[in-house]
Amino acid sequence: MKKRIRRAITIITVACIGLSCIGVITYFCLDLKTADIETEDITVDSEVEEAIHKAILDFNADESCVIDFASEAHTILGAEEKDNTIEVYLMALYMGYLKNEDGKLQEETGSHMPIVITFEKNQNGYVVKEYWEPEDGTEYVDSIKGKFPSHLWEKALDTQAYIQRHEETVNKEVKKWESENR
Repeated sequence: MKKRIRRAITIITVACIGLSCIGVITYFCLDLKTADIETEDITVDSEVEEAIHKAILDFNADESCVIDFASEAHTILGAEEKDNTIEVYLMALYMGYLKNEDGKLQEETGSHMPIVITFEKNQNGYVVKEYWEPEDGTEYVDSIKGKFPSHLWEKALDTQAYIQRHEETVNKEVKKWESENR
């Protein structure tokens, strides 16, 4: 009888230790994933970076919505290069502003979402072949999973991991514009 009790206690102890280890490992693995999302940046050369900046501003320029100033901030989540084509996976913030009577800019339009820009390199530099945005509503997640590589899904679906840094960048540009255009 004492052998059975000791054996039961040993089994329960080993099971508890095993479950505790799994819990600790899971906690730290999830914590590292979150840290990767918040801090990982992929860099490209300045010519591609400038092409991204211009593409975001150009795509979001709306002739029916007159604005006084536009700005963007983005994080490159990934990039795939093949021959003369580069497909860049991004999280991007675009903001358009109108100047009020006090000379301050006030938000008029904006978006923050994952996007994919496909560029073709030619003698003139990088030319936009495709500018992709996710579908709205119930198709949002599926459209992202259909366009982004699976290893980027988590990052592309977590807009909150990037918004603070993007807003800080855009707000600096707004303050700079306001000080230069009084």
